[in-house]
Amino acid sequence: MIEHTYRRTPAEAIATIATPEDPDRWRAFEEHGCTVQFVYARIFVPQFSPSKPEAEGAEP
Repeated sequence: MIEHTYRRTPAEAIATIATPEDPDRWRAFEEHGCTVQFVYARIFVPQFSPSKPEAEGAEP
C-alpha cells in the first residue's frame, strides 16, 4: 500500500500518483506490478479515558 493514496475510487487513487506534472508515473508503477484494489477500512477516532485520577484523592 502506498501511503496517502486511499480514495473512494480507483481513478481517484491513480490520480494521487499520476499528477499533471508527471502523468506517466502510474504507468511506471504498473510496470513494477502495482495494482489498485478495493479495501474496506473502517476509520474511527479513538476515545481515550484516564486509567487513574489526575489528582491525589480524586474520584475516578
